[in-house]
Amino acid sequence: MFNSVAAQTISFAAAFLTGAALCLVYDFFRVLRLAFRPSVLSAFVEDMIYWLLAALVTFGLLLIRCSGVIRGYAVLGEFLGFIACRNSISVLIMKVSGTVIGFFRRIKRLASRRLVRPITKKVSIFSAFLEKKREKAENNFKKGLKRGLRLLYNHHRNKKLPMAPPKPEPRHEWTEYVP
Repeated sequence: MFNSVAAQTISFAAAFLTGAALCLVYDFFRVLRLAFRPSVLSAFVEDMIYWLLAALVTFGLLLIRCSGVIRGYAVLGEFLGFIACRNSISVLIMKVSGTVIGFFRRIKRLASRRLVRPITKKVSIFSAFLEKKREKAENNFKKGLKRGLRLLYNHHRNKKLPMAPPKPEPRHEWTEYVP
């Protein structure tokens, strides 16, 4: 680019607008954080994505407007654009998005109270009913097993129950060997 004052002024204005645009992109990430409350790791990843994007945009600006030379007025213009946007438009954007996100959270909470809680209450009543039926069936099954087991043991204590047949004598195979 030419080193004229007009070219430097245009480069400064482009850097100022680039800084404001980068501030708006950062506001987008701030609104996402306000809406979804990410974990520390996802916030770190979002920041890394932003800074990589900002570095690429700044590099492109310096390459196009200043022929790849780092000029102080270009860096200062980008910084001032970011600060100006952050103290004017960004404040409005964050207030409006905070209000809108709060409104949708209240709607979600109201819907949860009016729709989801009655359904979960009925489901819990039905599951309690099923649990009682399962316990009753399990107890009846256990009673059936207990009645059947009475005949399998304690023969020597109860005289009324029939005795098990006596065990046969062991065979000695060496005496009955037939060739």
